[in-house]
Amino acid sequence: MQISFKECTVDINIQELVYIADHLTAVECRRLFASLHFASYNLPVTLSDAEKKVPTDVPCVKLLIKWNSGNETYEGKGKTHALVEHRLRQL
Repeated sequence: MQISFKECTVDINIQELVYIADHLTAVECRRLFASLHFASYNLPVTLSDAEKKVPTDVPCVKLLIKWNSGNETYEGKGKTHALVEHRLRQL
């Protein structure tokens, strides 16, 4: 008998990203975007340096969609609401 393993995630959808973007200031959004790229549980001490690298002319929703659709390990494809919620609480 063989048991198959399926990995399931509760991905964040566009409407949820729009909701988050609509409730953040531009500064808060850049901070969230930068913090989501770190794999550590706690916020890193280098967060302010990472924030400076986030473009200021890109709308918040586009930043969040970019993070959510990225395939790199530090990006959000396949990640759940829990990570975003955790970072929002930390900020």
